[in-house]
Amino acid sequence: STGTRLGWGAMMIDDLRTFLAAGGVDTRAQFVVRFFGVTSFTSTTFGLVAGNFGVMLFTSGPLIPFFAGSIAGYVFGVVPF
Repeated sequence: STGTRLGWGAMMIDDLRTFLAAGGVDTRAQFVVRFFGVTSFTSTTFGLVAGNFGVMLFTSGPLIPFFAGSIAGYVFGVVPF
C-alpha cells in the first residue's frame, strides 16, 4: 500500500472526523466531540488496565491504580490536542 501507516487510534480519529464532517457539523463542535471521545476512551482504557494490574500485583486493590491509570490516560489523550 502507498502512504504512511497510521495507528488504530489515528485511524479512529480520522474516521470520526470524516463522519462528523459528512453530517454537516461545524468545526468547533467537531473539535469538542473529538476531544471528549479521545480523552474518555484513553482515560477509561488506561484506568482499566492499571486497575487490573493493581489487582494482580499489589494488595491495594483496583481503585487507586485505576485512578492513577485514568489520570495518565487523560494526559496521553490530551497531548495530541
